[in-house]
Amino acid sequence: MLGDPMKEAATLGKRLREIKSRRSRYQEMAAAELIDFDELREWFAGLEDERKGTERALETTQRRAEHLEHLEQTESHEVSLDIQDRPSVIVRALSRHARHLSARLAET
Repeated sequence: MLGDPMKEAATLGKRLREIKSRRSRYQEMAAAELIDFDELREWFAGLEDERKGTERALETTQRRAEHLEHLEQTESHEVSLDIQDRPSVIVRALSRHARHLSARLAET
């Protein structure tokens, strides 16, 4: 089951910031010669895959949030229209009922 898209987006945004931070730390490690550039490239490749996956998930979550908002607006509009139509529906029903009663009274 999918959760709240706003919370998911916040979590994914936090993950993207963490990926950026790790990338910076790996660059610092390479600058301090704690890892060589081949290792740095490997780390960057893994981070790039993770970043792309996270960005795709964030885009999907944002589209889902937009879709849910659209559905809520549509539903709200339909309820509003339904409420606006109710008086005419009631009048038509009462008119039919009044005609029915008039016809029955005329029969007696």
